[in-house]
Amino acid sequence: MKNAEFTANQVATLSDRDSGIDKAIIRMNTSRIDATGKDRNKFRRRQPVSVTNLDTGLTTMAYVMGGQLARDEVAIDYDCRHALGLKFKDKSCQLAIKPAGKLTVIKHYVTHADLGYRLSMQLGLLGASLGGYGVAKDIVAWMIG
Repeated sequence: MKNAEFTANQVATLSDRDSGIDKAIIRMNTSRIDATGKDRNKFRRRQPVSVTNLDTGLTTMAYVMGGQLARDEVAIDYDCRHALGLKFKDKSCQLAIKPAGKLTVIKHYVTHADLGYRLSMQLGLLGASLGGYGVAKDIVAWMIG
């Protein structure tokens, strides 16, 4: 089975309650979402997706939510528009939406615009790498000694 992905031809603006750099929501037609997560041809609710503007090549990440939109339409906030190189009044564009991998999610948060997200992810990666170094050092010391 192929994974869920599609190209949106129209873009709308999210309401103020869904907007904000901390939320990163992309709303799409509810027919594209499977709440159970069993249908691999549909997106799961709150699934991280990679959104790419095919006209500019710019990419960002957002979380899927359902909405009352046309089948080939998505709704994104101002920050997502800015990251994709879209103007606020743009209504038509080519946005490729596909599930984001783990490395894409990590990369997004390591370079996030909000200092809190960025710093916590960087400190987490530093801690994991130092922990890995410590384990490797102990294994080598155990094998030698």
